[in-house]
Amino acid sequence: VLMHALAHEGVHVLHASAVLGDDGVLAFTADSGTGKSTMAAASTNGWTRVADDLLAVGRASDDTIVARPHLPQPKLDAASQYPVDAPPAVPL
Repeated sequence: VLMHALAHEGVHVLHASAVLGDDGVLAFTADSGTGKSTMAAASTNGWTRVADDLLAVGRASDDTIVARPHLPQPKLDAASQYPVDAPPAVPL
């Protein structure tokens, strides 16, 4: 129900893990069990993990696709969640 409601607001959720670097978010999308979470967890040199299984994306005002990493991540502990005061949209 949540995914359907988000889609009506122009936010779509990808089955992906993602990391945040200086230039934006890098998303790892693939079938279950193929190593998305492992790849994101291993990307620690200059990258911050922002999604594990659920990555919200949408369009910015200039029509580019952006990540919206504020969606709570059930697989990440509280310290690993995207900060509440961080930007709501990040280049993808």
